[in-house]
Amino acid sequence: MKSLRSFAALACLTLFAPLATAQELDEILASMREARGPLEQPVVMEGTCERNGLDETFSIALTPDGAFRFDSGGPLSLTNGFDGEIAWTKQWSNPTRRLVLTEADRITLASWVLTGHWLDEGAPVEIALAEGGEALALLLSSPAGLEMRVSVDRETWLPAGLNYHNEGGEDGWVYEAWGAVGERKLPFRWTHTDSGGLADVYTVREGRAAPDLDRGRFAFRREEPSVRFVAERPAELETKRARTGHMLVHPRVEGKDVGWFILDSGAGAMCIDPKVADELELEAMGRVTAVGVAGRTTTDFRQGKRFALGRFEMDDPLYVALDLAFLEPFFGVKVAGIVGYDLFARSVVEIEPATAAVAVYDRKGFAAGEAWRELVLDNRLPCVPCRFEGDREGLFRLDTGAMGTVAFDSPAVERFGLLDGRPVESSIQGGVGGTGEVLMGEIEWFELGGHRFEKPVAGFSRVDKGALANRYTCGVIGNELLDPFRIVFDYQGERIAFVKRGE
Repeated sequence: MKSLRSFAALACLTLFAPLATAQELDEILASMREARGPLEQPVVMEGTCERNGLDETFSIALTPDGAFRFDSGGPLSLTNGFDGEIAWTKQWSNPTRRLVLTEADRITLASWVLTGHWLDEGAPVEIALAEGGEALALLLSSPAGLEMRVSVDRETWLPAGLNYHNEGGEDGWVYEAWGAVGERKLPFRWTHTDSGGLADVYTVREGRAAPDLDRGRFAFRREEPSVRFVAERPAELETKRARTGHMLVHPRVEGKDVGWFILDSGAGAMCIDPKVADELELEAMGRVTAVGVAGRTTTDFRQGKRFALGRFEMDDPLYVALDLAFLEPFFGVKVAGIVGYDLFARSVVEIEPATAAVAVYDRKGFAAGEAWRELVLDNRLPCVPCRFEGDREGLFRLDTGAMGTVAFDSPAVERFGLLDGRPVESSIQGGVGGTGEVLMGEIEWFELGGHRFEKPVAGFSRVDKGALANRYTCGVIGNELLDPFRIVFDYQGERIAFVKRGE
């Protein structure tokens, strides 16, 4: 038996250990702040990059209070910004949009590690010592709980790299060639490697102080999307409902009928089968990682000139090339592509899944007579708050391209203990990125759009990567729970309406 003195000594060690760790962390952060140096006025850095497999130019502007703006030029142009309150992005020809949840945290935290703002006293982050490993590393956490691991060079006390987990796997950054811009040390070369292994390399040619930098360039501004609506054509589309329950539409691509496209609110980009793209002689360019149900796949972009669907027309559509031949045995028809975010972001889309009725309207002339609810866009996907058994609630993604009722993301399954004592059966679901295990079991109830579903059979994801491993949302709602509604999507207005069929 241990003596009282031994117990007292153990108690002292238990109490002292966190204090020692806190002191060590304070010393590390003090060394890093000193090595980084102060930022007393805005800074602009300009250079060249190889991004998505293409050679481009870029610039990044930053301010002492953490605002930033990144711009890259080229066919896959990208702008990311943060004005001190709102994170935002503009990708390719898509309209500027406000970022929330996953995207907002990833962009702000990664940019602050690059610019050094994460070490400022007022930065809204939590920093802790990372456990395990021989190298010194810190855990950087957002208020919403996103964790990034920052590796630290003990010789320079500057960040050497950054890693974080996303739905596709691990993303990583490496920082090199540090130089001074004024008193602030900044990397003049950094490499970002995404979960698919694609590496983007940025090299700074010039860094300079910019005391007269216009603060307005950091601000989020909504803009009208580039699109045309031909009023003489009907708003209602030619549609088909596949035997899987998916809705299919019949666009014209480059003025030609190339077959059926899936209408998919869960698709963050337009997609086209590479064989169809080759027949249309669409130029292949760049590389991109596409994330699906169970993981990721690497592919290229295809540049089009014209896409038309009903009265909707857009120029210079950019497609992600995806082999969709595997869908034909399930759908009963050849699937040539997927219509997703690009359509929804530029129009008001009205869908009645049970009858496969779809209409597309110009937002400018749309009569807003609906009972609107809040719509949240995360990773270009529509999310709505829902309630379910146990009076729990959270955000769920709406996916008109998904089969079934509701599938819970693996982090939500663990967080809520949704498998505890629940009879389930194993099932395999597939899509972009491969297949993954989803357990199927009955839940007491699920409420969407004011409608309560009693005892639906739900899915419980077991995958640790892919679309069903989202840490910010609770799951994805498939077309079986959408059948009672006529749904009106207004992405630009960040709103959605669920109208009971027949009303």
